[in-house]
Amino acid sequence: MRENLSLNQYNKKFLFIEHNPLFNRYDIIERIRSYTRLLTHFKQVGIIYYRKNKYVLKIISKNTTSAYPGQIHALIDMFLKDCRIPIIYFTENGAYDLSNTSNAECYISGLHTDIPNTIAEYIHRKYPAIETVLSKINYLASQVLIIAELLQSNNDIFYLLPRQ
Repeated sequence: MRENLSLNQYNKKFLFIEHNPLFNRYDIIERIRSYTRLLTHFKQVGIIYYRKNKYVLKIISKNTTSAYPGQIHALIDMFLKDCRIPIIYFTENGAYDLSNTSNAECYISGLHTDIPNTIAEYIHRKYPAIETVLSKINYLASQVLIIAELLQSNNDIFYLLPRQ
């Protein structure tokens, strides 16, 4: 059992979803690609975005990058098909609870904008997901990836809650 646990902790996946058809910040994708090569706990990072009248899933691993066009729901299913549940869904409306983050295998976040409610509802119907808040302040998607990586290796991260 211990061997499987240690193997699974290095087989994690992170999916970013960008629904805005006007998204043109490809520097964010390049930054995520660079960070992915440095990660130890995540084997794949996926980015779904809209380009040239279709959705594209870009899957980035340490040495390769692949792109797949398709319908957004099919691309989400393609990336999350091997994920054990629950999935951690980083959102502004989630709970301030990081206790499950190091045990999960798969993570989802918006890329440049939040994931629309229709897509979030699809994810919740198909995959049990725990909504978690990292911060109420703005941050870059690439920072979410680094924070998620740090959460895997250090359970003693100090978490500041907003003033009530």
